[in-house]
Amino acid sequence: MNKFIFYIVSFFNLLFGGCEEEILRPKSNLKSYVEGEIVVGWKKNLSLEEFIETVFNENEINVIEAGNVNYVSGLPETAGKVFEEQLSAFPFIDRTTTYNYNKELKRWEVEFWISGFVKENIKDWNTLLCRLQLKHSPNGFQSGLIKVIKGKEKKWIKNLSQSELFRFVDLNYLVKSI
Repeated sequence: MNKFIFYIVSFFNLLFGGCEEEILRPKSNLKSYVEGEIVVGWKKNLSLEEFIETVFNENEINVIEAGNVNYVSGLPETAGKVFEEQLSAFPFIDRTTTYNYNKELKRWEVEFWISGFVKENIKDWNTLLCRLQLKHSPNGFQSGLIKVIKGKEKKWIKNLSQSELFRFVDLNYLVKSI
């Protein structure tokens, strides 16, 4: 019985007291965020091309990652091979992009994940939209990562936060699991 109480007390001590010093007094001087990166969530009615246009109008922003951006297409159900070929033709379309045909609504639904998108990809993106007859489907969970000049993260957070287009703009924080 005494061993059981000892183990219970030890467990609660570790749980509530053992990690406190680690949390309150980090042992390194590392930054708590990734330098040169900010994360954004944009309003659901804003399409990826509008987001891209807004972000690349700024001179110091050079790469975009984005996810959970939805589009629909009225192409026939038989166009599956066309989707496969087109989505694999552009290097900025991440492999996690999904597409499927919704038989009930008679349309293709695509959830895009974009990686390493640079200003020079805008023409290719517009070509893809045209070829697949894609229209933006509003989604409240659209988000992205923007690469900026290191040391200018807070400047861009301030600038982009003033826009009505974003739900949030913040540093790309590092998270440490215990």
